[in-house]
Amino acid sequence: ILSAALVLFGPNQVISATILWVVVGLWYGIQQFIIVYKFPDVVGICKTERGILGQCWHTVVGSLKGHPEACKYLVGIFFAQNGTATAVLTVAVNYLLNYLVVSATQNLVLYAVVLILGVPSFAAFGCATKKFSYKAIWIFLLTILAAFAVIVPLIWDRQIGPDNWNLDWILFLAIIPPTLAIIMPWYYAVWWTALLPLIPEDKISQYGGMFTFVRLVGLLVYPSIFTAMVQVDNNLQRTGLFFLAPWAFIGMLFFVWVDWRKGMIEAGRLPADAPKVKWWKPIKLAKAITETPL
Repeated sequence: ILSAALVLFGPNQVISATILWVVVGLWYGIQQFIIVYKFPDVVGICKTERGILGQCWHTVVGSLKGHPEACKYLVGIFFAQNGTATAVLTVAVNYLLNYLVVSATQNLVLYAVVLILGVPSFAAFGCATKKFSYKAIWIFLLTILAAFAVIVPLIWDRQIGPDNWNLDWILFLAIIPPTLAIIMPWYYAVWWTALLPLIPEDKISQYGGMFTFVRLVGLLVYPSIFTAMVQVDNNLQRTGLFFLAPWAFIGMLFFVWVDWRKGMIEAGRLPADAPKVKWWKPIKLAKAITETPL
């Protein structure tokens, strides 16, 4: 809402963007300060002669060794972060405004359509988890993302133009928003949810920290490569978008490698004699997962 108001009534794009980021920074900064201030003190119970970093490293390595399927999953997330929804969002604005040269209004229309279509898409994800396994959902999602990264630069290889509501832009609106409406909600719904069955109940917060670290570190690679390419030559944006596909494909290979049944048994989520199911069918847990990381 604030972004739309600044685009429509702000003095110019630079000042409007600066105001927006200052407001966002204050919002999150004040929010995090209040959360940390109100968070209760926790008495340490880990007695060890190691230093803090040494103990953290020992705990992380020990946990990953004990749960190799969760380790594979985290590696998959690292690669997926460089070729999926977050990476797409990172480069989308630059690609739209600087290469396709659409206007800020057209950009808002695009994301408004994505938002409207994303609500039923999220509901469809809930239905999909009842019929298909996490592995099947990841394969479906990353296949769409890889195809998206290849098709978009091939079809839209020239400028659309600001406020030019031509056939190119209509075709763009007809294809891209529905695709993003599947990619965005499904990706952010599945990335943490699919990891939960692979980790023990008493280590959810610990793995939540690992998950956050991996997904943030993963964002340092592809966006940096894309930024460097664009700085050298703005016409390399199409090539940069192509590079999303290999990252998505490698991430998919790791998710295919993950054995959810084995990981769930290792994590105590399934009995050792649990029956095998086809890879594309969901595995029923011994009990529901209700815990979430702090």
